[in-house]
Amino acid sequence: MLDAATRSSRMPVSVRGGPGTDHTVVRALLRRKDDIDDGEYVSDAYLQTGSDGHVRLRCG
Repeated sequence: MLDAATRSSRMPVSVRGGPGTDHTVVRALLRRKDDIDDGEYVSDAYLQTGSDGHVRLRCG
């Protein structure tokens, strides 16, 4: 059985049209190395930025 970290790394990540779950999913990232475009949002929990802090301005 796969552990939670392995399972989540293989699951598609929802890309949304705005910040927050109240925005519609516009597509899914199937590979973590795929890029998101301007105006697309994903949870920072799924991104490896090399920083523990914010790398962009906070939404909202």
